[in-house]
Amino acid sequence: MKRFFILIVTLLSSVAFAQKTPTVGLGASSCGSYTNLRAAGDEDSRKMVGFYIQGYLSGANLGMLANKRPSKSIPDGDALVSFVDTYCKRNPLERVDAALIDLYIQLK
Repeated sequence: MKRFFILIVTLLSSVAFAQKTPTVGLGASSCGSYTNLRAAGDEDSRKMVGFYIQGYLSGANLGMLANKRPSKSIPDGDALVSFVDTYCKRNPLERVDAALIDLYIQLK
């Protein structure tokens, strides 16, 4: 039960809490850095970003399943990258993991 509570707090938290999550890699970057990376990137980097996002969301799903909660359907990488691109352009001072948490909450 304690693990379930921690997972829910993490997923439904505010952006301020998201900045304290133990995320590494792309998720720990600022949205401003992410936006600059995306602007300079090519199709291969877009795919790599999509794979990272899918992996992050898959990890969130695994946590839900481990706590006997329903998982969510994860769209293709292009749709995910578009969501994070838009979020980060609007919130350059936030971290990418804040975008990913917001995205996970919105998935069905």
